[in-house]
Amino acid sequence: MNKYVKSDIYRIYGEYNFRIFLKSMFKNPTLRFQYAFRMCNAETSLKRVWGRLLWRMNKTKKNISIPINTKIGYGLYIGHGGPVIVNYKTEIGNNVNLSPFLVIGSNKGTPAKIGDNVLFLATSVSIDLILKQLELILYVLYLLSNL
Repeated sequence: MNKYVKSDIYRIYGEYNFRIFLKSMFKNPTLRFQYAFRMCNAETSLKRVWGRLLWRMNKTKKNISIPINTKIGYGLYIGHGGPVIVNYKTEIGNNVNLSPFLVIGSNKGTPAKIGDNVLFLATSVSIDLILKQLELILYVLYLLSNL
């Protein structure tokens, strides 16, 4: 199993095993999209072909627009199934939460670079480069929301 898929499932359910994987594929359409996205970037060509087939079937069902060449780290969590729009040149780090009505774009061709452990709240918009200060503010908001 793809290590990115395992990390995404672990992030959502707090554990990973094959039973949880199968259950999530039937019950969680957002995770199905994430699985297809991760398989599009797999190591072997057979997995990539399988991933592209699944991605085409799932890319519009949940209003999630993340191109298959977007670089995303481990532990992606898409809350409530979107809608989420991400620019194809964006780089997203590990353990990032994408909430509904999120747009990560670019005005002048400079892609956004999202660091690790970032929480995007609902109706967030990110254009061009993310500054470290913004990352810190989002992290503080995340910590405050867990109090």
